[in-house]
Amino acid sequence: MSIETENTATLSRKTKETDIQMCLNLFGEGNLTGQTGIGFFDHMLSVLSFYSQMDIDFTLNGDFQVDQHHSLEDLGMVLGLTFKNILNNTSHLRRTRYAHCYLPMDECLVRVVTDLSGRPYFLYKMPPLTERVGTFETQCLKEFLRAFSHAAQMTLHIEGLYGENSHHLIEAIFKGLGLCLKEALKVDGKALGVNSSKGSID
Repeated sequence: MSIETENTATLSRKTKETDIQMCLNLFGEGNLTGQTGIGFFDHMLSVLSFYSQMDIDFTLNGDFQVDQHHSLEDLGMVLGLTFKNILNNTSHLRRTRYAHCYLPMDECLVRVVTDLSGRPYFLYKMPPLTERVGTFETQCLKEFLRAFSHAAQMTLHIEGLYGENSHHLIEAIFKGLGLCLKEALKVDGKALGVNSSKGSID
């Protein structure tokens, strides 16, 4: 891993199952570069990038001949680790830290709540989803999000309050998460240090 600028980090991770390179800019223009080869999931990553305004540049080679699980879980992990590396490098900045979003998409409503706490915790409650959206295996959604939140060491609560269309429910998650990350990463220019009454986030 190498930090290129205060807001950018790169990370590579290779196992027998996946080979991933990631470059992340927390304060970019919302651009996604890279493909998993899963059309719907690539669309969700572009939504996350757009609404968070993070630039996400990655390459992924995975054992898709098995299924999508290893590749998407590991991609979430690498994204989270890269995210956390930047936060560690900018720990002198006081960030908003907390954010929440109620995201409506047609008939559905999803609530996303985040805390850049340094303590990983993941809660996920969603209505039943169809087995696939396009070629995307929807069971991998929870694995990607859990891997991301744990590696990023953030608290992440996701609840689908109601809805029927799996495409709408999943897209609302990624839009809501993107908006929450954008808000939680804001820096208070008038104050330095950790945004915690304890004086430490760990």
